[in-house]
Amino acid sequence: MLDVEETSAVCEKMARAMGHNPSVKQLRHLARAVGLLSVQGRTKDVVGTAYQFMRVVEVRGQLKNEQAMYATIELVFKIANGTDGRVMPKDLNVFLTSLGKGAKTMSDQGLINSASMLSIMKQDQGG
Repeated sequence: MLDVEETSAVCEKMARAMGHNPSVKQLRHLARAVGLLSVQGRTKDVVGTAYQFMRVVEVRGQLKNEQAMYATIELVFKIANGTDGRVMPKDLNVFLTSLGKGAKTMSDQGLINSASMLSIMKQDQGG
């Protein structure tokens, strides 16, 4: 779904966040999530969106845990998709960053609940 240039840029964002080049599997996982959001029209900035995905993974302290990284990328995608794009990776990054150390202990269900509340707030505001 992403062209070579976009995939290369996504790879670079992952490498910067992780401190080393990602595996092909890791890159495909993130590129698939970002590509689907792009195809759905939920984002035009695939590189910026990839950065936001990786920031969520980083803030949750999961850069060294491959399975947790995959689960978080999938969760963030499902939240963006399930809220019709009202709650995007950047929103989750900002929210989790504001929690400080609490972001590392927040469960997936806690993140889903928080995203639901954020979606309702945005919807009530016309977003």
